[in-house]
Amino acid sequence: MSAKPQINWLRQPKRESDNVLLEKAITLFGQDRLPEAIAPLERYLGLHPNHYEAVHLRAEIALKQDDLDGAIKGFTKAISLQPLKGQTYYNLGIALQQRGNFNEALRLYDMALDLKHSPNKVLNNRGYILRKTKRYDEALATFNALLEQDPQFLQAYINRSGTFLRLHRLQEALADCDTALSIDKNYVDAWFNRGFISSEALDYRSAMQSYEEVLKRNPSHWKAKFALSLRSLALADFSNGWQQYEVRFLETSLGIKKLNMPIPEWDGTASIEGKRVLVYFEQGLGDTLQFCRFVPRLADLGAEVWLMVQPALHTLIESLDPRLNVVSGGQLPVIDFVLPLMSLPRVLQINDEQEFGTDCYLSAPAYVVSEWQAALGEKRTPRIGLTWSGNAKHQNDHERSLSLTTLLPHLPTGLEYVVVQKDLRDEDAALLANQTTHTIRQLPKEDFADTAALCQNLDLVISVDTSVAHLAGAVGCPLWVLLPFNPDWRWQLERCDSPWYGESRLWRQPNYGDWNGILTELGQQLQRQFLGGENLAPV
Repeated sequence: MSAKPQINWLRQPKRESDNVLLEKAITLFGQDRLPEAIAPLERYLGLHPNHYEAVHLRAEIALKQDDLDGAIKGFTKAISLQPLKGQTYYNLGIALQQRGNFNEALRLYDMALDLKHSPNKVLNNRGYILRKTKRYDEALATFNALLEQDPQFLQAYINRSGTFLRLHRLQEALADCDTALSIDKNYVDAWFNRGFISSEALDYRSAMQSYEEVLKRNPSHWKAKFALSLRSLALADFSNGWQQYEVRFLETSLGIKKLNMPIPEWDGTASIEGKRVLVYFEQGLGDTLQFCRFVPRLADLGAEVWLMVQPALHTLIESLDPRLNVVSGGQLPVIDFVLPLMSLPRVLQINDEQEFGTDCYLSAPAYVVSEWQAALGEKRTPRIGLTWSGNAKHQNDHERSLSLTTLLPHLPTGLEYVVVQKDLRDEDAALLANQTTHTIRQLPKEDFADTAALCQNLDLVISVDTSVAHLAGAVGCPLWVLLPFNPDWRWQLERCDSPWYGESRLWRQPNYGDWNGILTELGQQLQRQFLGGENLAPV
């Protein structure tokens, strides 16, 4: 008889100890001390593996630590334990949204709404996914419903402003930012979005004022500092712009990193005569093609220069200057100084566009040019190169690229068109294979030396703002660049020429998102320049 009470007495402290473990984990989680919270929580789960709150908390910690696999697994188990908890569906939706599984995330958000869990937060996330997946009208309806329920929900104004922007409704996008600021004048996201949208409207003065307001409230807001640097460069204020542009390494979302080597970075003051300097690429292919022009100036100062480039550019950039040692990997000699490629204008104090140099500074190997001449065959009509889209993952691809469906009706027949871009999107490939109105050739290309050789066999390259534009300009091919209403900083504003490429003409959208306006004019100019002005109506 005495054994049973004894067992109960032994178990009671254990249960209390278990609760202490869970309470400790909850407290540490609330203090954002995640690594410390894991140990007591894991001990508790070892004793109670199916305790809903503990399983859910472990999944929340995984989500905060960017362990998406752990979060998805944990929230899924929590749903199996308590299938009527809307919070769990919401959190699992967040994990799947971060994974990029948008359709499943939407399904889970809808289930959270059915269970009446934080409908405003759920609607806000739901609208964000709809915008992300280009379902703009549905996104707008979602944000409208949310703001009708809660007119004080600040983040919804910012997300709706982004939706208006995608719909090219800039004034309404700005109005949403202003409404958010009327509720909270210190709302940094609203000031930043206002700066971005003002830039898209080419109101750079207002944009820069908005970014300054961001920095008044958050002096370490690197995105705002980076945006200010781009505005300075676009306005040709190179003296300040190059200095400001160094902030690119501090804005982690850009993914721009310095080379991890225990070697001093050359700041432009120390003598580099007889020194070995490594200049390394830091961003995209187009950036390397544009800025490599400055590297020989280090050799002019007496340095032994090593230039690290992307493998796809290696062969082509070997033509830049015989004094350079061009590499794309492998063992390096002992280096005295390093320098990121796009910091060269700053350290060399190149603040006047007349110092950029617009002459042809790259060329494909002669034998590759001859091979492409043979591959193209006898020329019976002018040859025009086409690049209408760039990297689909580029953050501004929705504005800078267009579809072949949009471009093709504006191109006059009677010319031989050659596809210069390497990759085609599925819908463009299908149209190219089935269209019968134009002569459009597509030939396989291995690397940028091939693409350069192709360009050197063309009468003109027409390109959106992608690496092909910089390639054609660097090899001296006549170039027409199609630019969105708010172009990248390097094309500046208003002018139709470029300080970077002497043989270029810039075609700018007359209104936000309006390709048809410039494409109609471009087609007519092609007709006049290459076909004598006949048959001016596009096909």
